[in-house]
Amino acid sequence: MLITENTPLNRFAKGLQDPAFFAEVGPSFALLKPGDWQGFLRWAAALGYVFTLQALHTLCRDNPQILGQMEKSESLSGWNLESLQRAAQAEAN
Repeated sequence: MLITENTPLNRFAKGLQDPAFFAEVGPSFALLKPGDWQGFLRWAAALGYVFTLQALHTLCRDNPQILGQMEKSESLSGWNLESLQRAAQAEAN
């Protein structure tokens, strides 16, 4: 899945790449425990973006740059594709 479709998830992913949007939502993101993907879903929903962990996993798997920078940061290392995959599988069960 590329970030070209007009879905809430894609709009959210594009928004996070916009410095003004990220400056607005970043402080509340920092309150999440790294790797708390269910918390991430609730946070995104509170901002008006509703999607599933499976859809997020597919997007991040197909667009590695989304999580790439966070995976390089020690303090953000819990936000990685492996933890997202586990959370998406748990959500599916």
